[in-house]
Amino acid sequence: MAKKSVFLNIALVLCSLIALPELVYNIRSSFKQTPGNDEAGLFEKKYSCFPDEIRKTGFAGYVSGSTRADLTREYYLAQYALAPAVVVNSRNYDLVIYKFNDSTGALAPYFAKRYGILADCGGGLVVLKKKKC
Repeated sequence: MAKKSVFLNIALVLCSLIALPELVYNIRSSFKQTPGNDEAGLFEKKYSCFPDEIRKTGFAGYVSGSTRADLTREYYLAQYALAPAVVVNSRNYDLVIYKFNDSTGALAPYFAKRYGILADCGGGLVVLKKKKC
């Protein structure tokens, strides 16, 4: 029994020594990153121009012409940046976050008829507010 315990202790020490260089590298590299310059931080800066109305109402729709993979990433980052407001992947809300997928900067006909631009954050990112009938 004692030999087994010694063997396990030696194995534990060896595994720890093998993992130590990677641990030190990860710790050092994490201090080199400037806070707020990761992808989520950059999205927070992009969404900082959004009106407080989104946070007051608590809900906003999200529409993007991006590809499926980009849409999912952008959608979840928008949820993160605008928390505690709930961002829903739908156009059926009074406030809608609209991400242009081309350089024309023109609203799709559906939105041009039903919504007005509340805020333009640049880079093809706008907040739309439903027009009163």
